[in-house]
Amino acid sequence: MKFLLLTTGGTIASVASEHGFIAALPGEKLLEACPHLADFQHDIEIKNIFSKDSSNMNPLDWLEMAQCVRENASGKDGVVLLHGTDTLAWTSSALSFRLNDVSIPVVISGSMLTPRTDTETVCSGEAPAARRKSTRNDSRLSSSSETTISPCPADTRTSSR
Repeated sequence: MKFLLLTTGGTIASVASEHGFIAALPGEKLLEACPHLADFQHDIEIKNIFSKDSSNMNPLDWLEMAQCVRENASGKDGVVLLHGTDTLAWTSSALSFRLNDVSIPVVISGSMLTPRTDTETVCSGEAPAARRKSTRNDSRLSSSSETTISPCPADTRTSSR
């Protein structure tokens, strides 16, 4: 299976600086923080869209994220988009409308803790979630809370539009 990992910044990609924490880690470094994924027998392509605090996200960023998914999803079985938590719900909502015709799962996840503390937890859940949803062969957009937004019939974890 092939997966696309997209990064946008947020606390999950933050490092300490003289001005406090800043979103600076690229996807390659985030994967290094997840040693248990070394045995993950799937191809992961990484695209770093931008690196910003999600409180600074705006509708143009949503368009860029959606465009990146569309341009890079071909031949992939799922997409994991790492995002800050401040506006994760807004981004999930916007992308559910922009990507409603994308046939592979798009999982959006973030963290309220920096990589040293929470990246492994996030990584351990999101890649398998994308794989599970991909093997169910449905087109759903979900966030790390396992809430799924979809035009498909609802199940116990699903919220239909």
